[in-house]
Amino acid sequence: MIFGKRVVLGPIMPPDLTSLFQWTDSAEDAAINGTYRPPSWNEQEEFWLLQQDPSRIFFAIRIKPRSEIAGYIQIREIEPVHRSAKIGIWIGEAAERGKGIAWIYPFAIAGAIYAALVAGWQFGPLTVDAKSDILYVGWRVLGVLTVLQTAWMIIKASKRYRGYTA
Repeated sequence: MIFGKRVVLGPIMPPDLTSLFQWTDSAEDAAINGTYRPPSWNEQEEFWLLQQDPSRIFFAIRIKPRSEIAGYIQIREIEPVHRSAKIGIWIGEAAERGKGIAWIYPFAIAGAIYAALVAGWQFGPLTVDAKSDILYVGWRVLGVLTVLQTAWMIIKASKRYRGYTA
């Protein structure tokens, strides 16, 4: 088990099946992940407790100090050779979702990078000639990329549309 300040990650236990079954039986929540298909209790029990697929593993998320499951983490498509995998996090009850501030981190990081670039440009050791050279090259690169992107979009738009293919 992995213990954090607010949550505990551990194995999925038989008492968790009731909550997991309710979450997978919700047509509204299933629409997020794909097509809704009503589950059967036996299939769910086999899926969660008798997992034999080595390319997938589940961890239950439990909010301290409660012992009931609040969600789960799924690590799938595990490739030991390439050391890669895909991860999915599901918070079961809608009331528990969206309470964190993790959504703000990408904006905070982008803002910090932007502030560092502006500060480096304004107060850094670059001379006026160096800044002029950087802008000269930057505008030329931007112009070439814009022309290439426009040409690519014209090519894509001129091809026959064949509809959605899976």
